[in-house]
Amino acid sequence: MSNQTINERTLPASTIPGAPVPFWLKIKRIVNTALLSFIPLFGIWYVEIGWRLGLNIYKQVYTMIIIGVVQLLVYLNFPASKKKRTKEYIPNILDLLFGLIGIVGAFYVAFNWNTIFYLGGFGGSQGQIILGVAFTLVVLESARRVVGLPLPIMSLLFIVYTLVGNKIPGLFHTAKITLNNIIGYIYLSGVGIFGMAAQTIAETVLAFTVFGCFLLRTNAGKFFLDLSLALFGRMRGGAAKVTIFCSLLFATMTGEPSSNLGLIGPLSLPIMRKMNYDPLFSGAVLAVSSCGSMLTPPVMGAVVFLMGEMTGLGYPAIMVAAFIPAFLYYLSVYLQVDFYSAKNKYPKLEKEDIPKLGPVLKEGWYFFLPILVLVYFLLILKLSAAKAVYYATVLLIIISLVKKEDREQFAPHFFEVFPDIGRNMLNVVAVTSCSGIIMAIVTLSGIGLRMSSLLTVISGGNLFFLAILAAITIYIMGMGMAPIVCYILLSILVAPAMINLGVPLIAAHFFILYMSVSGFITPPVCLASYIAGGMVGKSGITVGYKAMRFGIVCYLVPFVCLFAPQLLLVGSTSEIIECVITAVFGVVTLAGGLEGFLLCEAKIIERLMLIAGGFLLFIPGIETDLVGIVLAVIAIALQVMRKKRLKEAK
Repeated sequence: MSNQTINERTLPASTIPGAPVPFWLKIKRIVNTALLSFIPLFGIWYVEIGWRLGLNIYKQVYTMIIIGVVQLLVYLNFPASKKKRTKEYIPNILDLLFGLIGIVGAFYVAFNWNTIFYLGGFGGSQGQIILGVAFTLVVLESARRVVGLPLPIMSLLFIVYTLVGNKIPGLFHTAKITLNNIIGYIYLSGVGIFGMAAQTIAETVLAFTVFGCFLLRTNAGKFFLDLSLALFGRMRGGAAKVTIFCSLLFATMTGEPSSNLGLIGPLSLPIMRKMNYDPLFSGAVLAVSSCGSMLTPPVMGAVVFLMGEMTGLGYPAIMVAAFIPAFLYYLSVYLQVDFYSAKNKYPKLEKEDIPKLGPVLKEGWYFFLPILVLVYFLLILKLSAAKAVYYATVLLIIISLVKKEDREQFAPHFFEVFPDIGRNMLNVVAVTSCSGIIMAIVTLSGIGLRMSSLLTVISGGNLFFLAILAAITIYIMGMGMAPIVCYILLSILVAPAMINLGVPLIAAHFFILYMSVSGFITPPVCLASYIAGGMVGKSGITVGYKAMRFGIVCYLVPFVCLFAPQLLLVGSTSEIIECVITAVFGVVTLAGGLEGFLLCEAKIIERLMLIAGGFLLFIPGIETDLVGIVLAVIAIALQVMRKKRLKEAK
């Protein structure tokens, strides 16, 4: 039997070249493409076109329509079992039924919103409650199909607690709340499934996803790589530093680790392989660098847009506050890579592999224009984030069509971008819709205030102990939930307790943000590390442990922010400058200690002094700063003397 015959018998018919495509698969593809494309097009219409034509609608109604379409799409593309998940999957009757309930349930509230809103959305008729129960179950099941069991199980536990809370004695006792009240609040109030989190995702995050997906289709990735090579290629560890800087550039425009990994990995990893870098090291650098996309202004990730809404501070204020922590993050990664490369004597890149800076900038400088325009619209003109992003996207499209080589890369794939955008939105919308159930229950039951009180009591009013408890909680939750869910829950349950202990609002939320994002690199569930590990042929867990070291600042900064909010530009100018200087010195010292190299290879005592000094410099206070400086200076002095002796010996 020939190989061709074997393939034809074992592969699905639709995957064999020239084979007829099953009718229902054709229908699914058409419906899929249409609905996926509808999501970004409807988002653009809502933000920029509809109101100009006098056809504007409520944000809640817009969000309901987006969620309804997403629910149907999830059931068309995500089977009940992961084993059946393929592009060629044809949904069964149950999938279609659930998808139909999802879109009908959302559209019913959307098209009857005026009536429901004026009735208060609490309770509802018997028919509305039945539909609400069915819709809620569909939302729970779609979240399970997309991200697994933990999130829907937690949502169900919150619902059960609210139902039986009146029978629980003590601190967690609640008033009697009926199932009708619960479903009415979750489904009809505009607070639960269709609440603030979902609205932010449907409007702002969708806009940034549009921008990011269009960016991926341009020559920006090649330009960022060439620019990184031109700037850092001649340095020690140049190949790894290229990865860091390239990821940083892309991070400022996307805010999405997976996109970063998908674009930067194929560009930078071949260079590191060519220089015989340790694959484990390469994977860790790639994972940590990409993770910074959720922490780096101006775009950052979906979580940040929610933070702007939940804190009431607005996205521009969050963006400005995030600058110094993001700088410390990437500085730490850069220095550790530098010291690691020096210690392991990694070679520099060959001159012929390094482009010249002038020609690189001349060829692609205009790719910076969209991000500059975005920042201008956000900070100077004070436009909404969604509007600013769409204007920046229009500029990106224009500049990608001017030059022939850019046009050849971009134009053929222009219409493919729209279904890609919709596809990228499925996970985050499904997850946020489900987390809206928890947010509604927390508000309805008052468990947020009770949990805050309990944490305050357990911690004995000690902020550091409270922060440790919060970090452990986030770590455990991060094993089964996306960072956005961790942030939503902890901002409701933990942030109030921190604020009660005197922590500024923005500092409490930044703590939760950084600890939530750290889950991308922290084993056992470390998505970025797993993806990077797959790229370099190493275990995701092993890459994760290596990445934790390179990403040490991601664990330290949130604690520093609680006790020294000056890192977030809270306080006087002198206080901010002092805090930043000691933090930078701490990063340098800690990086040298962790990698065992500063001026030369460090002895064990020097490493311990550098690590201890670095940690102490991160701890706010004159006493700790002085001790940290003394330890660092002694270690550096020992390094200077030994380097001198080594030089003389040669």
